[in-house]
Amino acid sequence: MKKLVTISGSHLSLALLLPVRGMPEIVAFGPFAELAEALACRAPRINGMDISVPSAVLLPTGGMGFFGWPTIAGHRNGRDFIQQFHDWTADETGRSLTLEARDDVAKLQIRIEIALPDSDVLSMRTILKNAGDDTFHLDRCMAGSMLVDNPQAEVITFGGSWGREFRMLHEKPGSGLWMKESRRGRTSHDRFPGLVFGQPLMGTAGVADLNDVYAMHLGWSGNHTMAIDRLDDGRLLVHAGELFEPGEIILTPGESYRSPSAYLAREWNMGRLTDAFHLHVPTHLITYPASHLRPVTLNTWEGIYFDHRMDQLKAQADAAA
Repeated sequence: MKKLVTISGSHLSLALLLPVRGMPEIVAFGPFAELAEALACRAPRINGMDISVPSAVLLPTGGMGFFGWPTIAGHRNGRDFIQQFHDWTADETGRSLTLEARDDVAKLQIRIEIALPDSDVLSMRTILKNAGDDTFHLDRCMAGSMLVDNPQAEVITFGGSWGREFRMLHEKPGSGLWMKESRRGRTSHDRFPGLVFGQPLMGTAGVADLNDVYAMHLGWSGNHTMAIDRLDDGRLLVHAGELFEPGEIILTPGESYRSPSAYLAREWNMGRLTDAFHLHVPTHLITYPASHLRPVTLNTWEGIYFDHRMDQLKAQADAAA
């Protein structure tokens, strides 16, 4: 028997169906009023299978007939390379939701931590534990997944080079897998760990805007992967997580991998989306005691470039003060 679990903020909600076996199905991600409609419109899709296998799921794996991009990949010396988690439990505490399950064959345990505070920016992270007696080579473990329930949505990324940093690039994901990876060891103007989705809407001034926008940002400053998998029904399943080099993550018995957090939001337009993230960062990520002033960063780049001398640095600091 599947169990419906929901987590809600001020106006944003995420509804999931926990299966007997497999990964949690994403029923709806959006305004709370859409949940009932989404439940009523669910229909089975049988693609040559004798049972209906949902494809819009959190962190899909190769088990249960899912043939898309697996968000968790690894093996135990060539074995246990397919994961099929079961016996899901849900712990709902306030505006946080913790999902747990296990795979007795692959000898893995999974924990998905979800929170949706009043900023209406949802955070999600994954913890994977090796419950076996030998090492498990973890090749991939995404932090979270987001369903974009609009087949016509464009994706916005950022690119550019020196003097043209953070150019906004619009494109329509195709019928296959879309992926952007970074192996720089850090973020940069052309490897920003975030994606924005929306349907173009022409305003009265003729300026292109986006309507019904989604966003996913990975809170991680190192190597990362952003992937978009178009489902059979046209919707987009989006994933974000750390990128591992071969052999980088080997879990010994009892050891766990803890992913960075992925941050998800959905708003009516770009302005409200920006406001949501701007509220979330100082309220829930960067906090200072009331008795302390926030530190100030002085950008010395255009002033001295690479000529870093203490007297010049002190002079700039004095001038700024």
